[in-house]
Amino acid sequence: MQVFISHSHDTVTLAKKVGAALERAGLNVWNYEQEILPGDNWAQKIGQALEASQAMVVLLTPHSLNSPTVLRDIEYALSKL
Repeated sequence: MQVFISHSHDTVTLAKKVGAALERAGLNVWNYEQEILPGDNWAQKIGQALEASQAMVVLLTPHSLNSPTVLRDIEYALSKL
């Protein structure tokens, strides 16, 4: 099972800890640092990752609630239900 973790820049460390815990539990966590390369279409890669994921974890903080990226991730995922 692939899991997509959506988070804002203020929770990068927490996202990595959550991802590591999920991986220890046997899940595959999509990692943008490994999957998005210089020159890649960022939005396309995120969309592909969300399509391929069976689960999504959203780290909600005051900053992420105002993050266009996090909100876009949520909207995209909900539109595919």
